Amino acid sequence: MIILSLGLCRQMVQYILLLGVLATYFSSPSQAVENLFQEHSVRTGVYLKSFPDISRYDMETVMQYWGKEIAQYIGIPIHTHVYTSIALMRNDFDRGKINVILASPLNIINEFDLNQLADGYMAVKQDKVADKLLLVTQKQSGINSIQDCKNKQLMLVENDAIGTMYIDVLMLQAFDKPAKSIFKSIQYAQKSNQLVLNLFFDRTEVIIVYKHFYELANELNPQIKNQTQVIATLDKVPHGLGFFHKKVPSAFREKVLAEFFKLEQTPRGEQLLTVFHAEKLVPASIDNLIAIKQLKQQYKSLASKNSTH
Repeated sequence: MIILSLGLCRQMVQYILLLGVLATYFSSPSQAVENLFQEHSVRTGVYLKSFPDISRYDMETVMQYWGKEIAQYIGIPIHTHVYTSIALMRNDFDRGKINVILASPLNIINEFDLNQLADGYMAVKQDKVADKLLLVTQKQSGINSIQDCKNKQLMLVENDAIGTMYIDVLMLQAFDKPAKSIFKSIQYAQKSNQLVLNLFFDRTEVIIVYKHFYELANELNPQIKNQTQVIATLDKVPHGLGFFHKKVPSAFREKVLAEFFKLEQTPRGEQLLTVFHAEKLVPASIDNLIAIKQLKQQYKSLASKNSTH
């Protein structure tokens, strides 16, 4: 009987241990995620396709090397992960591997739960809150309005989802058809500065370009300004926005952002901002997505009407 009792005791102990292991297995993942969000480090996920004017090599080099130096200066660990898959980036954000996302406003609107986002930052030039998208043509081309774009050549920057949506909205408004049905051809440039040069040298007839890059080209070559014209404008378009996950403690978020907003005061911070064609970081909130949310809604409404024709 004693031997039997000992055997039963062993089985009971093993059973209890098994229950403990199972309980730990099923409860630890969520707890581990919560613990990650409580860590006092900045783990930024950057969606590479949101920044077509920056190569992957430059992005990784800049964010890793200068980010490390800036981290030492401000005393906060900084890690950067560069993504080409927005789905993977979203998954890592949900489970706390990254606690900050940096992407274009349209990518953020389309792919992330806005209720999970806390305030963050955006890079700007001088005191401008956000950039503008411009529809630019040559003055001597005869393309002086949206209606004049029919059967012309269009050039966009690769992976510029906002520019692509904006030109579709303009064409749907004017012709009840998307851009691909209006333009004779649509070509793509790898960089924004190539757009302006291709227009200037008659390699295309219409471009969509950010005002910052257009003005920069004008400064380098004043003839560009004399020979080109803006026929449509979309205001309040941030190049990219950085948002913390709302589960990151607010005190830590505020501490990090306070340091980020002083980046232009340090040599390395200034160099980092230059890569993003910016001069400083300023506060950003969900409200900075409003203009692009309105553009998306406008596109959906126009596209829906077009599909019923």
